[in-house]
Amino acid sequence: MAHGTFSQYTRKKILSHLFGTTYTQPNIYVALGSAINTTTDAFTEVSASEYTRKLYSGWANPVDDGSGNYYVTNNATIRFQKVTTTTVNPWGSVQYVALFDAITSGNLLWYTELSPSVFPVLGDRPNLRSGIVRFGMLGSLTTISFSSPV
Repeated sequence: MAHGTFSQYTRKKILSHLFGTTYTQPNIYVALGSAINTTTDAFTEVSASEYTRKLYSGWANPVDDGSGNYYVTNNATIRFQKVTTTTVNPWGSVQYVALFDAITSGNLLWYTELSPSVFPVLGDRPNLRSGIVRFGMLGSLTTISFSSPV
């Protein structure tokens, strides 16, 4: 099981918020990518023409895993676009899921590694099923699924 990580930006915002600086909750966009530089938080995102980050607001309230570790999970399936690019391996190796505060660019908030990584091909539609994305102090993501072509 992979463990998720707050970005440097998010860690700073949490500390600032705890010690008196107002922080406005951003819109949260879910992204897929192939690499993360854990020193600089540089995220290599899928670059296929049909791919975009998905705005998602259906997060559950924090839940205790029974060990005092709290996490938040998605209440509904997060559906990405169907792969329409016809080149070989158009989305590359999707190895990470991340949260950003903007539809493009923006600040990386959180990331976690997929296990196993996936290689979406023509006709696939990557989905993160309800309850499968878990972000918390020890957040994890265990799997990604594909819907049948629509």
